[in-house]
Amino acid sequence: MKWIHRDVKPDNFLISASGHLKISDFGLAFDGHWAHSQSYYSNHRYNLLEKLGLTVTGDELDVAEERSAKEHEEEEVHCRPRPKPKVDEEDVAQREGLLSYRDRTERRKLARSVVGTSQYMAPEVIKGFPYDGRCDWWSVGIILYECMYGRTPFYCDDRQKTKEAIVEHRATLQFPIQERWSRPTTEQRRLLPPPSDVVVDLLQSILTDKEIRLSSRQYRHSERGLGRRLSAATSHTSPLARHVYANGAEEIKSHSFFEGIPWSQLHLMQPPFVPRVRENQSITKYFEDEQDIVTDESSSGISCRDRLEPKPKKDRKRPRDKLLRDPDVGREIMDIRKKNAFFGYTYRRPKQLFFE
Repeated sequence: MKWIHRDVKPDNFLISASGHLKISDFGLAFDGHWAHSQSYYSNHRYNLLEKLGLTVTGDELDVAEERSAKEHEEEEVHCRPRPKPKVDEEDVAQREGLLSYRDRTERRKLARSVVGTSQYMAPEVIKGFPYDGRCDWWSVGIILYECMYGRTPFYCDDRQKTKEAIVEHRATLQFPIQERWSRPTTEQRRLLPPPSDVVVDLLQSILTDKEIRLSSRQYRHSERGLGRRLSAATSHTSPLARHVYANGAEEIKSHSFFEGIPWSQLHLMQPPFVPRVRENQSITKYFEDEQDIVTDESSSGISCRDRLEPKPKKDRKRPRDKLLRDPDVGREIMDIRKKNAFFGYTYRRPKQLFFE
């Protein structure tokens, strides 16, 4: 398919009636084509406000920051060079054409958006560096680690600390020597042997820098000619056609850990677990009544006690958009955006909506 999924995690795998896994939720998948540009339309809104002479103050914190910025500007006004005239980016985009403007001002051929679920995000994604299909194989490595140890390797209570641990993976990736139990909270609990050296080698080969990550052979070969490719005429192919390989899993599948696996016949074989749905049972909550999937505190990032105790309510998040933070117009703007949320998903220009 030559797409980057960008959100590979256990929640996005479905088990079919035959017991085979199917990956789902392609809402963040990316194939190199332009999608909605949040920054472009955000600038468009604020430029329009400025042209119409409208002022939006935002919340109390915005007012304080604006006052502080003005005081700081007055102190340094005599030390600054004369400012350059402001360029109306919207007018430039209209004259040049939106796609041509974005091709010139943004790096279309490389994925850079920081998206995904923090525990499964690759370090290059977190750091905002250009990434490719190898970020999905990092996520697969995280899932394999979780299968072995019952938790993800970089989990922290704080999401930011989790990301910092991923970025520092060379120092934070550990393979603890501790007892591992199958079905730890049931009477059928069974002591598992420690992970073998082959397993550790597989995980270390995937959970590493993308340049040497298992699955990088074709990427390394293509990166040698990156300059030539970017300057060549490539109008007939997807921008990611050279950065995502359909058979990128071959290096991983050929690892000694998977020796003897008949990959070409797996879809014809009966999996070790086949779901059996009872009458009137909700398939969306198939595992919620199973005690087998609840692990104890030693083998999970979240203990059973934490699961049962009510969590304190979190403070309401402050909207990112200043327009939504404004107490006078924020609610009205949100209502308008809700009415427009999924309007005009077509290649044709949508008709203008009018609100009373």
